[in-house]
Amino acid sequence: ILDYWAEHEDTLGQIVTHVLVHEIGHHFGLSDADMERIEQDASA
Repeated sequence: ILDYWAEHEDTLGQIVTHVLVHEIGHHFGLSDADMERIEQDASA
């Protein structure tokens, strides 16, 4: 995560949110579209 953060313009919070949403989402069987919607709602 830190390597990605150092090489991209995303904030650390955005990266952590993305990773958490996707890991938890996969665990509960959410689709990529569902997870994208959750991320958009979290950033609003």
